[in-house]
Amino acid sequence: MQTSSMPSARALVERAITMAQETRVAPTTLHLMAAAIDSSAELARLLRSFGLRTVDLRQSIARHQEPDGTLARAQAQSRQLAVAQGLPEPGARHLLAAAVVVPDSVAGVVLRSLGQDLAKVARTLAGPVPPVRAEVQRSAELAAASASIAASQGAPRTPTSASAMVSRSRLSPLDARRVQPLPPPLPKSGSQRPKPLRSKPVEAPDEVAAARRKSPLLDRWLVPTSGLDVVGRDEELARLRDATERRESRGSMLVGAPGVGKGAVLTALARETGGAVLRLRHADVMAAMRGDEVEAARAVLAWAARGHAVVALDPIVAWTSPRETPDEVLAPMRSWMQSGRVAWVGVATPEEARRLAESDPWIERGAQRIDLEELPSARVMEVVVARARPLSSMHGVALGDEIARRAVTLCDRFVGGRAQPERTLTVLDLGLARARREGSSALDEDTLCEVVAGVAGLPKERVASSDHARLLALEEHLAARVVGHRSALARVSDVVRRNAVGFRGSRPLGTFLLLGPTGVGKTETAKALAEALFPGDGGMTRFDMAEFSEGHSVARLVGAPPGYVGYGEGGQLTEAVKRRPWQLILLDEIEKAHRDVLQALLGLLDEGRMTDGRGRTADFRNTLIVMTSNLGAEAFQSTMTRRGVGFASARSPNDANADASQAVLDAARASLPPELWNRIDEPLVFGALTRAEVAEVARRLLADRAGRLEREQGVTLTVEPSVIELLLDGGGYDALLGARPMRRAVARLVEAPLAEAVLRGRLPRGASAVVWAVDGALRIEVAGDP
Repeated sequence: MQTSSMPSARALVERAITMAQETRVAPTTLHLMAAAIDSSAELARLLRSFGLRTVDLRQSIARHQEPDGTLARAQAQSRQLAVAQGLPEPGARHLLAAAVVVPDSVAGVVLRSLGQDLAKVARTLAGPVPPVRAEVQRSAELAAASASIAASQGAPRTPTSASAMVSRSRLSPLDARRVQPLPPPLPKSGSQRPKPLRSKPVEAPDEVAAARRKSPLLDRWLVPTSGLDVVGRDEELARLRDATERRESRGSMLVGAPGVGKGAVLTALARETGGAVLRLRHADVMAAMRGDEVEAARAVLAWAARGHAVVALDPIVAWTSPRETPDEVLAPMRSWMQSGRVAWVGVATPEEARRLAESDPWIERGAQRIDLEELPSARVMEVVVARARPLSSMHGVALGDEIARRAVTLCDRFVGGRAQPERTLTVLDLGLARARREGSSALDEDTLCEVVAGVAGLPKERVASSDHARLLALEEHLAARVVGHRSALARVSDVVRRNAVGFRGSRPLGTFLLLGPTGVGKTETAKALAEALFPGDGGMTRFDMAEFSEGHSVARLVGAPPGYVGYGEGGQLTEAVKRRPWQLILLDEIEKAHRDVLQALLGLLDEGRMTDGRGRTADFRNTLIVMTSNLGAEAFQSTMTRRGVGFASARSPNDANADASQAVLDAARASLPPELWNRIDEPLVFGALTRAEVAEVARRLLADRAGRLEREQGVTLTVEPSVIELLLDGGGYDALLGARPMRRAVARLVEAPLAEAVLRGRLPRGASAVVWAVDGALRIEVAGDP
């Protein structure tokens, strides 16, 4: 809390130590500067005259590290300064002066980056605070008056030569050096007009700093120049500067998804323009207009309308809406936006930009659009590693570069929602907070995986485990769920392993078309893949493509376009992947979908991305696409009919499979669009099941029913092999229908008698029973029955 009295040096040091302890870092000379601003109004005014602000100091504290003992050496040097002035004890100003010039001082580093001469700063700090000279005050008032007259006449803010000469004559040599030479005046008439010279679009840094000191609200809304360098945005930043420095139509639109880095680009622009970027967040300004700061807010808006800074309107769709912005603000804002007097930047998401183009087309015509795409993973890692250091300092928990890079990889794979790098930075912030709460000195991979799993809604074991062992054992895992089709399962496993290593490029992890008659295990294979690669709830999203048989139904997948019913609701497919980018997408019975729907899938299969109706991109690179189809199934039926399945041996389906597989592939290729067929990694044929394979299906179904009975009723059930033969002969085997008849036979011949026995009390909790077949009928024997 600031006071009018001057604190002692001891109190200043104690305050700096307290501030450092609050963030669990060692006290530095920057803490000393922050403590001075926080403790004394006089010291705050003095330090702010050098460009130091509390917000910038806190950010600099997070970025810079100071050698141990620097603060103690500054205390010792302050005593020497006091002795040299004949004082018994050093004061707060002696301590600050010493903190600036002591070797390895981070306060000196920050001041030097602000263009300050450290020796002059130290002399000013150690002596009395110089009052503002009257002639400087009068020259500033003259400049403000001339600017006001020019603004009222619609002229640029460039001062006239006369006023500049008056101001320069009254300034000291040091201040005079800051005045930039003025361009020669333009001729009023003449056929040979020279090319007009463009004035600077914003004020000089010193003028902005002076205005910042006079208005706390302006100081809060001006974009700070401190912060990390922007990575990978050089081209967008150059285009933004070009747009703001044009002579006319000085508007631009900064368009990007939430979290992509629009704020960082504005910070970089502020750094290049000396802090002359005013970011007007609509919610903040409206809150000030409706509260106690209404006059200050109006003054800031008037200051912006005179072209003192580049004005960033965030979000611009709210600023240009009559429903959200009062007319007293909107009318003058539209005037200076269209006139070109003020350089402005509209901040918007792609969806907001599209809505704005429909409601206010003049903005799209008059503003240059600059799109911010999500950075590639390598660039995201650079940004995250750089920004992780301030996060680490703020939490007081160590964070290694490898953990930061690991976080990027995990968030790319498991976490949906906002764009990178914000997605990873949010996870790291949560991880550091949890590590601090648990008393850890560093964020380790175990805590990181725990946080990622919580955000993604996945089991921690899935996030933390290595993919290598799971991928190598994928074929065995599929065989444990799917009966038969070992060749097809092996090819699926090979494709997934190959693409997981990185050979797929930007395509999905795998794209499969599973063909064959009904009931042979196509959908079960998709479920087994989801269980192996994406365990947990929500590992698979299933679409019945018979529901997309109309051309307009493509809007249900990707979202309705503007002007149509349902616009703004998002598509079922794109929204599912945005929520969880790491999953299996099952497109069941793909042949029943309309051709327009199939065409909409091409970009997904080829580039691993799909744009929805609102212009947002869904990333499918970490998904597995499985399509099933019954195309060509009649080839199996005709082959088996010719061979007489009802009287043939148990091996007849194998012969039918060999004969029918090529016919099935030919039928599918003829029915599907060639561009879709060419994007499929593996079209696989699942042949008819043999009697032995259906018997294995029966064993697995009976084992599952026995387990359920024990879990639900506490009854132990043993099934004899004779029951399987009863099921096969009792309608459980049909070579044309696959395994589904066996499921019905188990329900009719086994589940129904067991359910009746439970309800009649023959199978109480804790009982044991044996089931076998006798003379074509099922018999249940309960242990202890007479």
